[in-house]
Amino acid sequence: MRGEDIAARYLDLLEPWLTRRDALAGDVLDAGCGPGNVTDGVRSRFGRSVAGIDFSESMIDIAKGRYPECDFRRADVTALPYEDRRFALSYSFRTLQHVPELNSAVAELARVTRPGGRVIFDFVGMANPVGMARSLASAAPGFIYLRADRRRTISNACRSAGLVVDEWLTVQRFVDRANLEKYFGPLKALVGGLGAVIDSGLAIMPGGDRLALRSAVVARRPSE
Repeated sequence: MRGEDIAARYLDLLEPWLTRRDALAGDVLDAGCGPGNVTDGVRSRFGRSVAGIDFSESMIDIAKGRYPECDFRRADVTALPYEDRRFALSYSFRTLQHVPELNSAVAELARVTRPGGRVIFDFVGMANPVGMARSLASAAPGFIYLRADRRRTISNACRSAGLVVDEWLTVQRFVDRANLEKYFGPLKALVGGLGAVIDSGLAIMPGGDRLALRSAVVARRPSE
């Protein structure tokens, strides 16, 4: 999937939480902004002031060059360089899966979010065999660290940070052709339309979203 398509998917996911009647007005944080595509999309599509952080200096350089209207800086998601209650909404996509200290990262996102604001982040599902394979493969030399999580783990991290889970969202369903080819090469000849068939079946299967390859959690910092 192209970067523009991925960004559009996440902007659609964020839209209700930036436009609904009870959405807080104010600045937004993109924790793990990469090249800044989603960051600038939030600014241009929803009219929000957005700050973006990423651990990679090269990604920050690209983001600054592409989108000078946004505030980008290099930082660690487990030690955010912002004061408490700075943002109306904080989100992190395709990032926390690479952070070993999940609880610390979620606690930091909660800390910089105002009471009544939302924290939204996605994760790779451990209940999905592809997600499990990716997680196990990351332990091999030369692979980037990637952790798959169960909902229970995500719920516990949110609870420890003082957040209340409002909703679970499916970002990417069970499996698709690209993932079958990437992670199950020997089965390539059998792929055909299998990914689409499985995806369609899970779309109507009760509880099928729990097997999603990638899900997101919407959590709220309670009002005081």
